[in-house]
Amino acid sequence: MSESTEEPGPNEPSLDEQIAAYQREFRDLDPQVEQVVSALGRLNRRMNVAYGRQVAALGISNAEWEVLKTLVLAGAPYRLGPGELAKRLGLTPAAMTHRIDR
Repeated sequence: MSESTEEPGPNEPSLDEQIAAYQREFRDLDPQVEQVVSALGRLNRRMNVAYGRQVAALGISNAEWEVLKTLVLAGAPYRLGPGELAKRLGLTPAAMTHRIDR
């Protein structure tokens, strides 16, 4: 998942403008569905920015925070093998190795 660390710019078109532009190019587009999807996408970007700031205040990355949360949910003694950790995080073993090596 790609995470944006920048807030949406002030020149971002309104949802209505965005949907109108899409409809000009894609006539079969369902504007109601696209409006919901676009609104959720914008909300997701804003949440990622806020979440990133919160985690940065702890001095760790989002990826490190996800690992720590998973270990806490596993319970004391807060240990999981790399394979189980990868499975719980929905990562490939290679991606998990990269996170562990940090």
